[in-house]
Amino acid sequence: MIYRFIETNRGRFSVEQSCRVLGVARSAFYRWTKRQVSQREKDNLAMIEHIRRIHKKSRKAYGSPRVYFQLKKQGIRCSRKRVARLMKADGLRGRRKYRKIRTTDSNHKLPIAENV
Repeated sequence: MIYRFIETNRGRFSVEQSCRVLGVARSAFYRWTKRQVSQREKDNLAMIEHIRRIHKKSRKAYGSPRVYFQLKKQGIRCSRKRVARLMKADGLRGRRKYRKIRTTDSNHKLPIAENV
């Protein structure tokens, strides 16, 4: 996470300065930039593609529980919490249903009961 921060702010601050402020060895940062992508990250990237497709197909209405159910239906194994974490990291959210607020309709011609 620290290394990703250094990488994204490379244009604003020098690597040497960022590493010194954050207390990280510069060699460790450069080693991190040359590392291979882990299998878990590859799986997450593939999973987020499935999630995006399902989310788009639902007209951006599905949240993580429904997306998880659709993945499960398609035979893709994962946990609901993982789907929620990946959706949050990618900025995907389901639309909330807002219930219609019922108010009293006083403009009617129906008989009104007497207040006894």
